[in-house]
Amino acid sequence: MNYCGIDLHKDFSQIHLCDEELRESSTRLKNDETIIRGFFETLRGNCKVVVEATGNWYWLVDLLQSLNLDVSLANPL
Repeated sequence: MNYCGIDLHKDFSQIHLCDEELRESSTRLKNDETIIRGFFETLRGNCKVVVEATGNWYWLVDLLQSLNLDVSLANPL
């Protein structure tokens, strides 16, 4: 299982992954559905995701849920 936290910005998302062995990685992706989909398709069904609940969260959550990922929203405060 992978765990993913997404810091959602206007033009990009900062994505931090951690696996069960606590290996971590971080990447920045442009907020483009094709790019985001390509990144997460390899994690389909094997990732729990938390997205920062900002004013523009809806498109990203819809996209990740369409990939059958377990997605939650978190208040950044």
